[in-house]
Amino acid sequence: MRYKLNKKHTLFLIVYAIITILSVSLTMGYSHLSTLLISQQGAQRWQGENQQRFSQISCFFSSDYRATPQDIGSFRKMVNEKLSESSQDKVAWIDAYSAQSETAVKSPHDTVNTTVFGVGGEYFFFHPLYLRSGQYISEEDLSKDRVILDEQVAWKLYGSVDIEGMEVEINDKKYIISGVIQSESDPFNNIADEDNGRIYMSYNRFSEVTDVGINSYEIIIPEFISGFGYTLVDTGFQHSEKEVINNSKRFGIKNILDLVIKPYTMVMHNKGIAYPYWENAARVVQYWQSLLLFSIIILCFILLVMTIVLIKQQQRYIKQKCKSIIINIMNYSLRLMVQRIGERVKNGRDYFKKLKKNLWQRCTGSK
Repeated sequence: MRYKLNKKHTLFLIVYAIITILSVSLTMGYSHLSTLLISQQGAQRWQGENQQRFSQISCFFSSDYRATPQDIGSFRKMVNEKLSESSQDKVAWIDAYSAQSETAVKSPHDTVNTTVFGVGGEYFFFHPLYLRSGQYISEEDLSKDRVILDEQVAWKLYGSVDIEGMEVEINDKKYIISGVIQSESDPFNNIADEDNGRIYMSYNRFSEVTDVGINSYEIIIPEFISGFGYTLVDTGFQHSEKEVINNSKRFGIKNILDLVIKPYTMVMHNKGIAYPYWENAARVVQYWQSLLLFSIIILCFILLVMTIVLIKQQQRYIKQKCKSIIINIMNYSLRLMVQRIGERVKNGRDYFKKLKKNLWQRCTGSK
């Protein structure tokens, strides 16, 4: 069977191919978005080759009900108790917390207004910013007077990134530069971050510079049962205005589909929470993923309808061809039957002529 395409059918197939390619491209883009933010992938890094599943949970506090180091200490104690109850083996877990404020930072060469982050726990495991020089700071450091600058602030203050060991001044107190980091290179963190650079210091020293409380807590914890980590954080902090997020599931198809169905949940908030830049970046990614998923659903629906139409066209074509073949077979059979009947009639005539001739010869005795 040879199918002859007319202009209408050709245009239909071209549109079908374009929509198919577009759907595949959007699906690949959707999957790629969830891998861009390294701050959302702490659970995978911590798990490594371990068979135990882990979840990464974030908790953000409102400006009126921020957490304190005492809250963090009480929560850590509760986590150890819950993990001891849930498992006989010692289970490793990790956490971090932070707060930020705007302040002026001085060097012998210049003064800049920048965002200072007070961090505690293993902050730079959750946010493994690339070190241009020096080393990270940690909660276990004996000296709390070390700070980390991002390269933007380093260039403004010293015109270089190789400035480990030099000093900066914040609120008339001097701090030693431990290292210089490079900010995230993905477009979403660049959009969410303010364009004035960052400095990182221990939360202990940060609390001496400003009275801003902890607004962000992050933890990577074993997921013995589904929702274990989320429930632990949600019940462990008694703050009336907080938001708990399971980062390990936030880019899953179910969560993004909920945003497609209820897009207003991305913009409507009844809690006075100022999210840090990495959380705003994650929400931007979710926003784009929801748009892509909505587009994919629409395109897949169109493809489904077009596929049904295409199948019906093929069925109609096959039906017509089958009908044509049957008619041709019937015509051929009819012609063959008529031909055979004609041959038999002719043979019958010849037979009767012979029979008549033989009878005549016997009756008359003639040859």
